[in-house]
Amino acid sequence: MERNAVLQEDILKCARPICAGLGLELVELTVRAFNDALSIELLADLPGGGISFEECARLNRALDKELYETLKLGDNYTLEVSSPGLDRPLTGIADFRRNTGRRIRLFLRERVAGKMEMDAVVKGVTDAEVLLETKFGDLSIGVDKIERARQIVI
Repeated sequence: MERNAVLQEDILKCARPICAGLGLELVELTVRAFNDALSIELLADLPGGGISFEECARLNRALDKELYETLKLGDNYTLEVSSPGLDRPLTGIADFRRNTGRRIRLFLRERVAGKMEMDAVVKGVTDAEVLLETKFGDLSIGVDKIERARQIVI
């Protein structure tokens, strides 16, 4: 496993319990290496949305302390904690349920209806699939077939 992937897993192991303890949902974590320095970007939100600046700052302080003490990253990293914003990535069933009735853009792991990318409206969600209204008709796509998705904000 490459260094970034190992670091990302280690950082996730630190970040998940901190987010849970603060009542926050970890939405996305990105780790990039630049020579000897790391850039760590974490998107977090309240389960119903609407994280505040103060909550981001509290998470940043708690995670920074944990990364410094547990992972011994030293001073060669930057940590940015922020809200996912309106075009928040949809990463799980709860995200798709929250976006029922809204237009989203999907990027797929394999072709569906001949497409690897599509815009659709979320019509419904089961435990494993998302029912979508597309210009090709209604489709049911397994969440495991979705590489990434975001709400389309106009």
